Amino acid sequence: VGKSDCGRGPELPPVSFKKELESQEAREGGETTLSCETSSPDCKVTWWKGSTVLSQGEKYTIQQRATTHSLVIHKLVKEDSGEYTCDTGDKKSTARLTIKGNCFCTSHRKKQSLENVETFDGGEALFECALSRPESKDCHWLLDGKPVKESPKAEIVSFESGRRHLLLLKDLHDKDSCTVTFKAGTASTSAQLTVKGEPSSLLKLSISRQAEKVCNLISVFYKMYCLAYLSSLYPSSFPSILLC
Repeated sequence: VGKSDCGRGPELPPVSFKKELESQEAREGGETTLSCETSSPDCKVTWWKGSTVLSQGEKYTIQQRATTHSLVIHKLVKEDSGEYTCDTGDKKSTARLTIKGNCFCTSHRKKQSLENVETFDGGEALFECALSRPESKDCHWLLDGKPVKESPKAEIVSFESGRRHLLLLKDLHDKDSCTVTFKAGTASTSAQLTVKGEPSSLLKLSISRQAEKVCNLISVFYKMYCLAYLSSLYPSSFPSILLC
């Protein structure tokens, strides 16, 4: 088992590899292709993972185009890591495939890949990271490459059995601007935290005016409600509703 017929007769030279398999890394959930090139197109190969012969199916696609032989591995999981071999019967080429955990992060407002966060002096910043599988032991938050320790200014939380991880940074100042990194095993993702000075006077004025408008509207609607209510109780005393 595992041997193949390369060449058409004993008079032909043994088939060799013009291009060997190359070790590679890939992410969980995706797919990857291992390929090599033989010296003869009249060559049938056998693919192995460790001591197991691989066959065409939903998990594996085996292809040959002239002298190029390929193995496509679909829906990658951590268990797909290992040594893969292409066997011509005369020669073997082996390479290692390493599957890394899928890690993606989100900001506290949008469900998307980790993005830079900006906040003002004295404010807070919340980072959330979601993993493709539960992981609680080998997870770390880093600020400029230094591990984060829980403190009154930094809270670390994980939930959903270790699938989701939160980092809340509080009472931030300009000197706290840094690169925020989350590591889970061999996977990692980073974003930039920028802490700015206090909001400008124009921004404060705009916020103040908006708040004043809201308060004025509330006052008007409250007066209208009170007058309408009194009018329903004493219609003769309120022939018309006047807004004071």
